[in-house]
Amino acid sequence: MESYPTMSSHPDSLMKKITLLQHFRSYMNEHLQKAGATMTAGANTTPREGDELARLPYLKKWLRTSRAMVLHLSNGTIQINFFQDHTKLILCPMMAAVTCINKNRDFHTYSLSLLEEYGCCEELGRQLCYAHTMVDRMLSSTSPSSRLEDNT
Repeated sequence: MESYPTMSSHPDSLMKKITLLQHFRSYMNEHLQKAGATMTAGANTTPREGDELARLPYLKKWLRTSRAMVLHLSNGTIQINFFQDHTKLILCPMMAAVTCINKNRDFHTYSLSLLEEYGCCEELGRQLCYAHTMVDRMLSSTSPSSRLEDNT
């Protein structure tokens, strides 16, 4: 049976997850809200027919390394937040594309097939290699938990 707990009304068994969710919400409100507003400014945000039936993706697994926070969402999307320069990579399997958000919060989306054909700058290449390593690590993990430990 499906249930829909809320932040204010949830079973005690979800307290650890609620605490984690509050941490992420606080972090995002403090550090990422302006980036999101910049990215969606001017974008068509009118709901489409059928959107009300779509389920929002949720966090399936995550890991923190010395370099980055890696998030794997239920829709297959991987987001990597790099600590040193606050850049981000968002890998979307449905679009076969990667979106890069730089330290100035400018973003660009590239088709993976075009990156393969024409190449990319050295920094994006390093980040994509790191992303490949992290995806391999997540895929090889048999841990059913939502958090993967890593010390790299």
